[in-house]
Amino acid sequence: MGILKGAVTSAKGKPIAEARVMIIAGAVHPDIAGLTNDDGHFRMTGLTPGKYRIEVDAEGFSAARGGVRVLTQGARLYRIKLEPIDYDVETDGSVPEID
Repeated sequence: MGILKGAVTSAKGKPIAEARVMIIAGAVHPDIAGLTNDDGHFRMTGLTPGKYRIEVDAEGFSAARGGVRVLTQGARLYRIKLEPIDYDVETDGSVPEID
């Protein structure tokens, strides 16, 4: 079985804790999800080697989507950077309501 591991950071390189990492496995295998730790790292084990789609999101950041490859031996470290959502903050510092 293979391992998928990675690190999720902000565009400025700060680790993002509790980012949701979702492996879209397809019709044969169920989807797998997990959260990053305090250092922004994640590790998923027991994956069949091959290509997968991955989606990563965290509160206050735009989601990232892409492809990953799980190897039969060893594990590649994926580095995923999330961009902050650019809120249009009103002059009093509050975030406007969304209609």
